[in-house]
Amino acid sequence: MAFDGCNKLTDLKISGKLKKIDSYAFADNNTSATITFYGSKDAWDKVEKSDSDPFLQRATMKFDENHIEEVKGDVNGDGEFNISDVLLFQKWLLGKPGIELANWQAADFTGDKKLNVFDLCLMKREYVAKK
Repeated sequence: MAFDGCNKLTDLKISGKLKKIDSYAFADNNTSATITFYGSKDAWDKVEKSDSDPFLQRATMKFDENHIEEVKGDVNGDGEFNISDVLLFQKWLLGKPGIELANWQAADFTGDKKLNVFDLCLMKREYVAKK
């Protein structure tokens, strides 16, 4: 019920790391706001939320992929660095068709603005160190 009754809410900025919006987050809110989501539409679609929330249905959505909160290694842009990022980057390096990196800069572990096997090795090392 974070924004319960906030009837002057006109502009809302939401982190791309958001995973869930509770069904009562905007209870008794009759406004129509502009929501800027710091991430891609695909990432927004993965956020667990009630599709019947009137506030979210009225809201104007904007997606700001230029201000995605960078997580080192998060090449798929979902806000986390995990094994799926490592595998995606490996497939990209191997030239698999149809593979795209949502955030290539997150894979530049060497900091040289070039992506290669050295970045992959450092990415794997970082992943293992997290475990």
